[in-house]
Amino acid sequence: MNKSWQLITTDNKTIQFPESFVNYAKLLEDKILEEPLNVLLDSATLTIILKFCEAHNFDLRGVRINKPIRSNNILENLDLQSWTVLNVREELFDKVLHASYYLDFKILKKACLVILGCQLYIGDDEQEYVKAKEKYGIGEITPQQEIQIMEEYREAFEKQAKKYNDDILKAEKDAQLIL
Repeated sequence: MNKSWQLITTDNKTIQFPESFVNYAKLLEDKILEEPLNVLLDSATLTIILKFCEAHNFDLRGVRINKPIRSNNILENLDLQSWTVLNVREELFDKVLHASYYLDFKILKKACLVILGCQLYIGDDEQEYVKAKEKYGIGEITPQQEIQIMEEYREAFEKQAKKYNDDILKAEKDAQLIL
């Protein structure tokens, strides 16, 4: 008899996943297979996740993700099976993305982030940059706005500058060790 995970959703439905699901959803690693498990996900979200796994016959090595993203065409960056399942209304997609973090389901998380990345992708030429600025309502910032931003996010800028300097120093030390 095949064992399966009995996941009980927030809307009180039970959805079964095969025992191998633990290989993808790290949240389950310390849980007991034979016991029903309440999860903080609704049945619609968990059903999409089940369909995602089924689309790949629970062998998620078949999920194809091309990185870095090189276009806004999702199918150039993600396999058709994944896109077919994850091409859902925005509200449900947001829940699936959240669920990928909650379950610690890395390949699902990556697939969702590729979809988001494609939606936000800006080409590398000036024309694409101009179109993106128009699309997202981005204008040029004034020197006063730049100063305001730098003051508002001073801590983040200083932290990034320190990390950059530390990385440079480490690279220089490593280079000296090689010589």
